[in-house]
Amino acid sequence: MRKTVLTGIAIATAMFLAHAPPASAAPIVGNVNLVGDFQPVAGGANTQNMALADGIDFLPNNGGTGAFATGSANGDLAAFANQSGGTIKDLTFAPFSAVDDFYTITVGAMTLSFNLMEIEVVSQNATFLTLIGRGLMQLTGFDPTEGMWNFSGESSNGSSSTATFSWSAAASAPPDDETPVPEPGALALLGLGFLGVGLLRRRKGAA
Repeated sequence: MRKTVLTGIAIATAMFLAHAPPASAAPIVGNVNLVGDFQPVAGGANTQNMALADGIDFLPNNGGTGAFATGSANGDLAAFANQSGGTIKDLTFAPFSAVDDFYTITVGAMTLSFNLMEIEVVSQNATFLTLIGRGLMQLTGFDPTEGMWNFSGESSNGSSSTATFSWSAAASAPPDDETPVPEPGALALLGLGFLGVGLLRRRKGAA
């Protein structure tokens, strides 16, 4: 009987290990502030009125991409604080299509990038635009992690149709207290293993 119990424990343990999530790098935790300039676009043409805008041309204009620098950063993104040389793709948000590698910045051996998968217009008027973007953040050595890109753009000139506007954004990944919960099935299989151990100890005590 003891052999049967031990066999049951071995089977339950093997099943748990087979269904357990594979070992991998940790998810990204932290945020970094991005800054730069942009020109609002309406129907493919520059506009001074952000209430009409359906897109953003990140400066330098034209060419499909712009540049950004970073400000403060923390957590796993701390190495990206106060850096320059980031690239960000021009964006049409009405209508919106997903943008792979929407922004990218490399510091030393680490590259941070973001796949923009959805966007929401929070507020929009003649001089101000606020967007919330959601997608997948990727960082060298870490698991791809759900993240956000929060954009605030404000007029910095207002005198001509080609005036420069300023923007800032916070790129963030979830805090580390949002720990993934084990799958119920995996917990049940592990419980079977513990049950077998309990039965074996009970039989030893009765012997």
